Amino acid sequence: RLGPLGAPTLVASFAPPRPRVGALVLIPHGRTPSNQRLIFQNHSEGPDATLLPESLVEAGKGAEVFLDAFGDRLERCSFRRSPLHRCAQTWEAYTAVLADRGLEVPEIAVDEALVEIDHASWHGKTVDDLSGADRASAAAHRAGDVLAKPPDGESQLDVLERAAAWVHGLDAPDRVVVAFGHGTMQNAIEVVLRTYGSRPPAEVFTRVPGKSHLKRGFP
Repeated sequence: RLGPLGAPTLVASFAPPRPRVGALVLIPHGRTPSNQRLIFQNHSEGPDATLLPESLVEAGKGAEVFLDAFGDRLERCSFRRSPLHRCAQTWEAYTAVLADRGLEVPEIAVDEALVEIDHASWHGKTVDDLSGADRASAAAHRAGDVLAKPPDGESQLDVLERAAAWVHGLDAPDRVVVAFGHGTMQNAIEVVLRTYGSRPPAEVFTRVPGKSHLKRGFP
């Protein structure tokens, strides 16, 4: 249900889908320069969309945590990632830890459906860099309005719809699906699954420093 200013709430009767998987593990990539500076992004690659050195270290630590939990079940794991380079970098950090432990590095599939929200023509800009209707919409987006978006891009509601379709499409009841993706898409999957049932969607989606539940590079 959408309230004033596009603020979403989950109604009590909402029944989250049950993904047909043995387990679902979501791993968000670490921070990039764009994340640091709250710059909007489309799906372009480049220096601002590349992981910071400390983020690669975080991913390596996340890999250790993952292997401690799932190392005895790797043959049951099905790995997939977003097509964007920062997710490939996160996977590479994981494969390095696998190799260091003498484990066989599994194949990973590129899953286009895991791609991050597309801010299209807002790309490379902050809220303050924009003007007019774009600036107002960008500020509303940052404030939690799930409908706010660029005229040629996606809103959080659009990503929620993509996330619901992705969850419904999972069909691997005997597999541990391990997905390397992005913060907004992961948050959308968590909202759809009602992973944090006591938290309203705006809190799950927050980008306020220190308020996000995401631990970058970690499962």
